[in-house]
Amino acid sequence: MTKLSLLLLVPLCITKVIYNYLIEWDSFEGKKVKPTKSHKELEFFKYEYEKHSGLKLSINYLTSCDVYVFKRKNKIVGGFCINTNHPLRTLEVFSRESNYYTLITMLSEFSIKEVTCFWICSEYRRKWFSNIYYWHLMTFEAARNNCDYVIYGTNIEGLARIYDVPSKAILLHSDIVSNKNTYIYLAKPKNIVLGLQQQMFSRLNRIMGNRFPKSISLFQKSSINGLSK
Repeated sequence: MTKLSLLLLVPLCITKVIYNYLIEWDSFEGKKVKPTKSHKELEFFKYEYEKHSGLKLSINYLTSCDVYVFKRKNKIVGGFCINTNHPLRTLEVFSRESNYYTLITMLSEFSIKEVTCFWICSEYRRKWFSNIYYWHLMTFEAARNNCDYVIYGTNIEGLARIYDVPSKAILLHSDIVSNKNTYIYLAKPKNIVLGLQQQMFSRLNRIMGNRFPKSISLFQKSSINGLSK
């Protein structure tokens, strides 16, 4: 096995070890998340997401999509939404009206699933194992079911840098909304988990002082011209 192959196996091995370890960690509730239908939990989700993100979130949106919550000791500590219904919140929130309809037309021939409103409370976001565990739960759930593309976005520069790491992530659109830079990404469902592994590899590389060349990548960076079913 070549040195390059060994380097590329690092994030995969780390992902497998962490995931297997954490699903056996009794302090976490369950091995996977399930959508909540509790109105009380949806109201709490809305309140916490708005507090963490500074973005408004309609309760009508939450009732129209699948809302997954992370729990620790019966307390919600984070979660995310998966939606296949139109209009897509990702496009509404992270693009200006002048660009909104252009993006809708561009995506009209594809089946799209959006992952939105992802948040983790600060206590567990600061804990490395907990943080990775919840990112894995979100990522594996996003990779389920058939669709052409998964769409997601952010107006946080730090998250944009994370989302831009995976070579198969497509930066669909960048904009300025409410005086903030916004970014909208697309990815094939099968590449979502691989993207998380590449993010872990990038983070590990930084921790180790960037010992591995930046040119090491499983794929060439995808472009908007490469959209396909």
